[in-house]
Amino acid sequence: MKQKNASVWLTTGQAAKLCSVTPATVLNWIRKGQVEGVRTAGGHYRIRRDKLESLIAAPPTPTWNLADGCDGFRRPLRCWEYLSDSGATREDCKECLVYRVGATWCFHFALSEPRIGDGRLFCPTTCEDCLYFRRAIGLPIDVLVITQDDDLTQGLTDHPAEGLALHFAHNAYEASAAVQSFLPAFAVVDEAACGTDEGELVESLACDTRLPGLRIVVAASHSSSGEDGDNRSYVAAAIEKPFGAADIATVVDAFPVEGVEPDDAAKWRQRFKSGGTMVHNDTVDLESSSGPDGFLKTMSTWNRSTAERLAKEQDIGPLTDEHWKIIEFVQWYYRTHGKGPPVVQVHKETGMSSKSICELFPCGMVKGAYRLAGLPRPPGCA
Repeated sequence: MKQKNASVWLTTGQAAKLCSVTPATVLNWIRKGQVEGVRTAGGHYRIRRDKLESLIAAPPTPTWNLADGCDGFRRPLRCWEYLSDSGATREDCKECLVYRVGATWCFHFALSEPRIGDGRLFCPTTCEDCLYFRRAIGLPIDVLVITQDDDLTQGLTDHPAEGLALHFAHNAYEASAAVQSFLPAFAVVDEAACGTDEGELVESLACDTRLPGLRIVVAASHSSSGEDGDNRSYVAAAIEKPFGAADIATVVDAFPVEGVEPDDAAKWRQRFKSGGTMVHNDTVDLESSSGPDGFLKTMSTWNRSTAERLAKEQDIGPLTDEHWKIIEFVQWYYRTHGKGPPVVQVHKETGMSSKSICELFPCGMVKGAYRLAGLPRPPGCA
């Protein structure tokens, strides 16, 4: 006999409990079409109880979720695990030879022989923009912190943690705008600051196709119950307020990857800093890859040939070693700090005078060096 208190419609949290899996797993089922889900006016999913019968009998492989703690994994994660969909290996990854042979570092394949690896056929980004690649060679981990707490922001700024590059946003709009210029590996969502919109913000970040492999961390005060199953569906970890950069670093360390040897890492970082690309594409269509302002939509489409064509459009060039020196520094600075360098910083680091820099890029630093380096147009720039 059917229980009188058994609701026909279930939240993702209730469905997860019924199937003995995590809420993230249920949402993976919905996205893959394994379960039919209906969105509420608030943007959350509801699932009919009778649609779960087959999955209750034989549920798909459960996924991981560290929301109840940050103990981490016992071994380093491979690329398909690090970039997985809440622990579920992406179907594209399963077609890649790197996955099939269980290779430790996918980027070695991509560089040595693109035909052996995948030539980026199955990867959501190029190696340069890949969160796994950056982590493996020891580049700073980009973290987006979404909070309206000025004291928290100031504390994180004043006491940074080595290896983390923190970027801040006050709300969902600023967060969406921020990820146009960099790919965060982790997003820390201040539950108190977001209020009732926290669940929708978390889901929006998790479903953003621009952010493959993003891990969402919810920060809540000790008094917060945090029992909303829908809001926790995409959460990889939770930390308690007040928190510092060291607490974020602990979460990051809970997702380990096997780094390359120090000497090797230095070589990879130098290649990365110098603007070298691991996946070459000299046939980029500038019309489709550029916005109406002439700036590239994403740095993943950049290569030296692209820069040369952009320079020709701006009547800059031919590009000399001095041009490339500035372009390479601009790229490195942007990837490290999340924004383009001011002219005074370029002057300081390259040793070139401000006059020389202006002569090399007469249209200005933004429309010249930034644009040729593949950076997005800075906010507020006319």
